[in-house]
Amino acid sequence: MLTLRRHEKDFILRGDPKYVEKHAAEITNFAKLLGADAGLSSADKATLATTIASYDNDFKGYSAGALKAVGLETELQALCTGMAPLVDELQDYAVSLRKAAIAKGVEVRNSTFLTALVVVAGLSVLVGAISWLLGRSLSKPLIGMKQYMQNLTNGDYSREVPYAERGDEIGEMARSVAHFRQTAIERNASREQVERARGEKEQMDAATAAGRARDEAERAHVIENLTIGLERLSAGDLTYRIRDAFAPEYEKLRTEFNSSIHALGATLGEISAG
Repeated sequence: MLTLRRHEKDFILRGDPKYVEKHAAEITNFAKLLGADAGLSSADKATLATTIASYDNDFKGYSAGALKAVGLETELQALCTGMAPLVDELQDYAVSLRKAAIAKGVEVRNSTFLTALVVVAGLSVLVGAISWLLGRSLSKPLIGMKQYMQNLTNGDYSREVPYAERGDEIGEMARSVAHFRQTAIERNASREQVERARGEKEQMDAATAAGRARDEAERAHVIENLTIGLERLSAGDLTYRIRDAFAPEYEKLRTEFNSSIHALGATLGEISAG
């Protein structure tokens, strides 16, 4: 039994088919010894025979699979060895393709760079020409608009906005300035109207104040002269007359005062004579 186990381990470690043959020979030898052993009962012999047969079948299955795997590995190694030249050839071909691709890429890159350089140069010339034309077509209107805006800043709204008839951005800007100008003119006119109305009101207020002052002066003049006349009259002076003329609306008062003093003097004279 130990010999069977040793052949089994040797096969597992080395994979050599001779250990399978030795294992099979030992199984046969063990069966002969088992049959000749008189010390075992028939039942024990049957049990051992069944166990050994099962063990032998398991080992045969394992060894057959292992040997088949070894054979496949050998075939695979042989196949790889046979394909090595083809792999080398494919590798060389891939290297040559890579070199050709690099060379083609350099050629295409140089050609593309030259083409791009020509295109960029052409575009630069085109852009320069367009910029020059646009500069000529826009610089004069822009300078004119700048000067016009300066006039507006200085308060000159008398002239119409230039370039308002254009259909481009300059015209749009000019129309916006024209709208601003019209709004400013309307606001200035409204402000002038308000200032004119304020001036007229101030003139009216001044005239009213002057008239009021004049009336006050005339009333003061009347009061002053009447006061003097009454003082002279109370002192017995019947010859006093108010000589300074009063304002037309007060002139009747002066005349009546003088007439009253005259009548009073005449009455007193008649009384004294009688």
